[in-house]
Amino acid sequence: MSEWQVDFEKVAGKIGGKKGLWVNRKYELDGEPASSEFFIKRTEAGFRAGFDDYFDKYEGAVDLYFVYLRANFSELRRAVEFALREGFVGVDELMG
Repeated sequence: MSEWQVDFEKVAGKIGGKKGLWVNRKYELDGEPASSEFFIKRTEAGFRAGFDDYFDKYEGAVDLYFVYLRANFSELRRAVEFALREGFVGVDELMG
């Protein structure tokens, strides 16, 4: 049983087709613009979740990111719980 109150059907609907569900945050670090991005996408084998955190000037240069993480899951529930447990997103961001 999940400790979070998540409507998994609603999240699945937001994921839709190939585009997936994205949560983007903009912030400033040491006076420079930075971004964090979280996503969940459908794959043939289930779901893929990802989290990136980087200075905006390095967008696309993943070897310079603070965090570049990808993980595969057979079930949506596991992908969502992973994201919430690791603090990549909040329930409100997933449901909003």
